[in-house]
Amino acid sequence: MSLFKKSPDAKTAKQQRKKALERRQEEINAHLGRLEKAIGGITIAVNSVAEVLYDDEKLITAATGKCEGKYACLACTDQRIVVAYGVLTGRIELPYDDIDRVDTGRKFSGSWITLHNSLQQTTIEKSQASDERIHEIKDTIRARQAASPVSPDTTSDTAQIARLSELHESGALTDEEFSAAKAKILGL
Repeated sequence: MSLFKKSPDAKTAKQQRKKALERRQEEINAHLGRLEKAIGGITIAVNSVAEVLYDDEKLITAATGKCEGKYACLACTDQRIVVAYGVLTGRIELPYDDIDRVDTGRKFSGSWITLHNSLQQTTIEKSQASDERIHEIKDTIRARQAASPVSPDTTSDTAQIARLSELHESGALTDEEFSAAKAKILGL
């Protein structure tokens, strides 16, 4: 008989965590295309993302590719963006407000998406994700940035409206979204 036997509650909790992780992995995989799933190293990146998602976090979309030469998974949630690459080495978690610019494109080797912020630039390249999903990621980032509350202490109404205007002019916001966000800032 072992002195360090796990209690039934501890076993149950471990089983619940394992099932929750498996559900997250399945949820991420449901967003990936057939070609993305076929790459062997992607499983590690998907698992790394699944491990850091919060219980109350909703997955919006995901894509895979390579980041810094390693297989990577990018996940957009309702709260942030998570990029995981490598076995234990790389994970980047970015709130939507921290992203300054998003660039996308396609090369012969696949699609790419680059997230820019004041501290770093993160690129997922050689992605087999469809152009539509890459644009979905870009649109999700823009929509989340436009919808995020901005505290009045740090940004003036004029600066907020200027930022909205930039998003509107770039096509990230429709006329209706721009008008609604502007009215909210002005308290109308």
